[in-house]
Amino acid sequence: MSLLVFLPFLCLFATLFISSISALPVKARQDEGFRILAQDEVDSSFLRPALFARFAYCDPVNVPDLSCGGPCEPLKDDVEVLISGGDGGEVPHFLVAHDRLENTIVVAHEGTNSDDPTSILNDLEFNLVPLNTAKFPLFVDSGAEIHDGFQDSFYGGADDILTAVQDALISKKSSKLLLTGHSLGGALAVMDAMMFKQVLDPSIDIKTITFGTPRSGNQEWADLVDQTLDTDHIFITNKNDIVPQLPFRSFGYRHSTGEVHIRDDKSADFITCPGQENESDRCSFGDTRFLGLLLGFSVSAHKGPYFNDISFAHSECPLVEG
Repeated sequence: MSLLVFLPFLCLFATLFISSISALPVKARQDEGFRILAQDEVDSSFLRPALFARFAYCDPVNVPDLSCGGPCEPLKDDVEVLISGGDGGEVPHFLVAHDRLENTIVVAHEGTNSDDPTSILNDLEFNLVPLNTAKFPLFVDSGAEIHDGFQDSFYGGADDILTAVQDALISKKSSKLLLTGHSLGGALAVMDAMMFKQVLDPSIDIKTITFGTPRSGNQEWADLVDQTLDTDHIFITNKNDIVPQLPFRSFGYRHSTGEVHIRDDKSADFITCPGQENESDRCSFGDTRFLGLLLGFSVSAHKGPYFNDISFAHSECPLVEG
């Protein structure tokens, strides 16, 4: 997702954000609960989800037969795409696939399409609204509210994804479901997980691993995600990427727990950040605090690379002519 999408936020709300920063309590740095991840743990836990999240940016023409060149090569021998959908605008492209390597059903979502005005406008519909009663019937009394535009994007593909996953779990004799995506795609993956937790048998192992994910709901939503997904939800933030700090906390948005922060992909500096919205300088909020956010954040950090030279953008997976 291009950071140009978020320039209106920076221009329109800089003053409010500065006010919110100055109002934050000063916290002593706490090392308790932080854990540095070894490279082999990063590879075993996050590499496969990252490959699928990158694949979701590929042109729909190339998705069914995995003919997208380099980004498809690590998946081509072991993956069967079951369905693909979305319009690349209001509903980002998505795919449901069977990963034969791990006998896992995978749902991956594209991030914002910066070439499509509808996609951009959807991101800017950031009012917090109640949960859709049809898709989240068990959570409607929780007080949770989510991003209006994100929920619209989720709703547009939810029925097709739900049906495809339910069918695939049976036909492929799988008991594992992976939900992933980058940027907006990550927010949609979390909403998927919350939907599936209501309807799938508890024996299904549901994991949600996302990259560069923005905030998608209020404090009650963050708490509900924690209660429902627990440690099976991880979101990876990359250096001083601004997108995980949007929409701003001053508008009532909060992240759940589950952050793994990359401080330096070259030296394999990956660290778990305990709790919600950890303000340590070892985590995303610390890497994008005041001057870093307004003056020195990295435009490229949102795209990547995150690790193993994996970046996420449409430019990473261009159309390959047959």
